[in-house]
Amino acid sequence: MAAYLATELFHRDGIWVRHAILPFRIAPLPWAPQPGRPGGEAGPLHAFAVIARDGTDAEAPRRRLAVRPRHFARLGPEVAAGRIRIGGAILDMPDGAMVGSIIALALPDEAAVQDWLATEPYVTEGVWQDLRVERWRIGVQPYPPLPGSPA
Repeated sequence: MAAYLATELFHRDGIWVRHAILPFRIAPLPWAPQPGRPGGEAGPLHAFAVIARDGTDAEAPRRRLAVRPRHFARLGPEVAAGRIRIGGAILDMPDGAMVGSIIALALPDEAAVQDWLATEPYVTEGVWQDLRVERWRIGVQPYPPLPGSPA
């Protein structure tokens, strides 16, 4: 990662005031094409990034696994409707245990994000206990399609 950061202009030129490296696994869902990909938006997509950390108590892993089916049942329709653009688990190390989630929500404003979160099973059933919402612009992507996306 140090080699990448040494070449990353935003890091090298002091634009990024801080950064965090989070092992992350994209959820296996039928993601819509990202901006700039065939079938995706022509320009950037404005969204909100939800960075959600699970509780750290001894029951946190069991609670996540117990609630996961209800969480995933909600995700499919949200992805199909275009409200979730990408998401997945934060891991405690590469290929490690799930300790949180990151989701990009394409919703009109932060109030809509808060309304969405108020009915999310990981919130209502105490899985996510530390939430941060950030405005995010998903730039035009010259990268390969996301896993599960149409090619």
